[in-house]
Amino acid sequence: MSLETSIYFGSNNAKMTEDTAKWLVEVRVEQEINKITKFALRFEQDLCEEGPSLDDRPEIVPNTMITIIAGAGNVAPVCLARGPVTRVRSSSQLGGAGSWLEAHCETRQVEMDRAAVQSKWIGSHKGVVEGLLGTYDMTPDVANVEGEAGEEDDQLNQSGTDFAFLNKMASDHGVDFWLSYEAETAGDANATITENAHFKISPPVSDAAPFDINAFTLSASAPGPVFRLNAVGDDCPTVNSFDADIDFERPTTAQAATQDTTSGAEAQTESQSEPGTGQPQETSVDVGEVRRVITITAPGNPDELNRKQEAALRAASWLVEGSATTSTELLHHIVVPHDIIQVEGAGVQLSIPFQVKSVVHVINSAAHMMDIKLRSNTVGVAA
Repeated sequence: MSLETSIYFGSNNAKMTEDTAKWLVEVRVEQEINKITKFALRFEQDLCEEGPSLDDRPEIVPNTMITIIAGAGNVAPVCLARGPVTRVRSSSQLGGAGSWLEAHCETRQVEMDRAAVQSKWIGSHKGVVEGLLGTYDMTPDVANVEGEAGEEDDQLNQSGTDFAFLNKMASDHGVDFWLSYEAETAGDANATITENAHFKISPPVSDAAPFDINAFTLSASAPGPVFRLNAVGDDCPTVNSFDADIDFERPTTAQAATQDTTSGAEAQTESQSEPGTGQPQETSVDVGEVRRVITITAPGNPDELNRKQEAALRAASWLVEGSATTSTELLHHIVVPHDIIQVEGAGVQLSIPFQVKSVVHVINSAAHMMDIKLRSNTVGVAA
């Protein structure tokens, strides 16, 4: 296979056969925080006397599990996605030339989104999430989740799919829900894939720490990928383009009033966004020194409402949106959502750490291109 990828299929993760792999011309993977990853394999196709050259291939049967591992040479391999074939598209041209077939897939969160159920959960919110993820044979990694669901008070009800329920819980707790993979491969042998289901704050804080808006610091790891523009000296540029949008009108305070469903007691709560940062950087609280207030409405006790306020402020604190295009040839690294990267050479305000929000990977025989969306909760200031 000329593409810098390894493709495995089926529940036992067998290597894609050469008879099928020789027709593969492009792999596309679309990753985004808190979304189901979608990916597709595009094959060229010949029209033979017996029919299309990819007719009845076991690798592209509906609901067949497909695993994409990218990387080769000086680029460390990364398992980008694993999930079932959910759609097959094809086009046949007279004479065969220009004919193609695409196998479209989604990560296994799509399995959680197939059946709506009605249920009332009892116990700790963390235990509910861990138990639900375990039913899908995923390794749960659950943190920063508090709360207790009872028979009468503080009920935790589900009316919809498991995926919708987990996403709603993640939003209420101010955490993210995503999958990552550990892959063991050896030549043409079957791969061993471990699926980890993360349900926690990103970027991470200590597992022992409760949710705290103040513990929201972006820090790029070293050594790690650097998005370098306008390189000087021996340094080389690592991106083809970089764009940014700074929104100075982001909310800095959340206020709310709630009434306890049992006692009827009323309470007012307020949260302020004061994320800790490295210096010299400023957050939306510092920029312009203007107080911008949002209101959160939700039933429940003050502790639950305060948690939702902090989650809303955390989501609102991303005042910088960025985008970049690069390739593994330039960066020597495969970027995925939740990574923290450092931008250099973009001026004082934008030469700061960013978190990767989404990546579109396009892999063909010429290159592995990455179209990347970024976000940051700070802007830089002169030292």
